[in-house]
Amino acid sequence: MDNRIGFSDSNEISNGSSTCCIETPSTSKPFTNPEIAALQQLSGNLEAIFDSQDFDYFADAKITSSNYTREVPVHRCILSARSPFFKSVFSSPVAKDRSGVAKFELKELAKDYDVGFDSLMTVLGYLYCGKVRPWPKDVCACVDDDCSHIACRPAVDLLTEVLYASFTFQVNELVALYQVRVKRLILNLLSNFVL
Repeated sequence: MDNRIGFSDSNEISNGSSTCCIETPSTSKPFTNPEIAALQQLSGNLEAIFDSQDFDYFADAKITSSNYTREVPVHRCILSARSPFFKSVFSSPVAKDRSGVAKFELKELAKDYDVGFDSLMTVLGYLYCGKVRPWPKDVCACVDDDCSHIACRPAVDLLTEVLYASFTFQVNELVALYQVRVKRLILNLLSNFVL
């Protein structure tokens, strides 16, 4: 069993991204190293900001889905610090709604490809907490009850959308992580065809 946890950082200073993997005990004890514990606490706090509706009041922007049925309240300072793309987008003057909240359409942000709401949530979740979170259970629903969702059409579609959105939003470390997933998928498919 792999007992590593990865922390990623993308910022202007390094002009790219870096990833650090650390070995952790196989038990679920809290870390004794205060620096690692502090990073975990920070990640958990930022994840709570993203997940909890209690923090929607503090959001200063919203990203709306292509069909305007769903919107995600976001914090421009967090996304700008994590993504050069969002820093550039948020630096430009934008229209605000009556409450003073800036609105951005996902279709305009993603430009060439139709990115789904669940893919957007996956990328934003990573930007907030630095962790690749599990996909929602209903996202990869296919007609085969015995499907492992490794290579079924809904899983491949979501994988492609997340990879595209990560690339478009300039989240290099997430692009690298999803490229590995795509490589594993291809190798898995090739091995199934050989057998």
